[in-house]
Amino acid sequence: MATAEAKYFHAESGLPVVFAHSKTNKPMWSEVFTNNKKILKHPANGQKCVVVRNHGGTRPYHLGYDGERFHWNYKFKAEPGELFLSKQEQAKGIPGAVIIEPHTKDAAMSKNKAWPWERWQELVNSLPLPWVQLGPHSARSLDGVTRHVTKEFRDSLGYLAKCSLLVTTDGALHHAAAALGKPAVVLWGGLVPPQILGYDIHKNICHADSWCGMNSACDHCKAAMEKITVEEVRSAILEMRK
Repeated sequence: MATAEAKYFHAESGLPVVFAHSKTNKPMWSEVFTNNKKILKHPANGQKCVVVRNHGGTRPYHLGYDGERFHWNYKFKAEPGELFLSKQEQAKGIPGAVIIEPHTKDAAMSKNKAWPWERWQELVNSLPLPWVQLGPHSARSLDGVTRHVTKEFRDSLGYLAKCSLLVTTDGALHHAAAALGKPAVVLWGGLVPPQILGYDIHKNICHADSWCGMNSACDHCKAAMEKITVEEVRSAILEMRK
């Protein structure tokens, strides 16, 4: 999403963009920015640029954090960013693969996005597709998928660029898919609304009627994810692959 901001400010000003911390003013860098000529890692002294504040605790999609939950900015709408792959990254991947990502991060907030493991497995079992699962060697694997070990986030980009579809929950991969113009089926619970962080080019499945922003284990979020059935995810996949 930050790269979408860089794209906007660069087009508006004609200047490169620097992401900087709101308190220290120190330039900030992410591997997502690699090869993006619109974004500077270390601006030279006196170099004209646009300074953007977008980092943990200061995101455009929320209005603040009260120590318990995030309060979402319902005026924000995620726009696809940009990712620029190296030749080595472009060489990776399996043309036509359907990438499936059943995992979320270990943090309690991220676990509020998790769909039950047995449903992921049932989904794979129900569709004879060229399933591919990425991630570190230590990550649990679904049965019936082709497994490719990726150690860093950028390791996955070549696979995403060549895939026919991504199936996952709200997270880095669905943002990367949007930046690469790839279709996706994305599962959403009661943590954050797809109206804010989802993309129109994706099929967003969500049954929540409120979004709590809780930064701890949440029964409301769990219940919302459990409302999503295997059959509706399966139908969404088939629709996206027509």
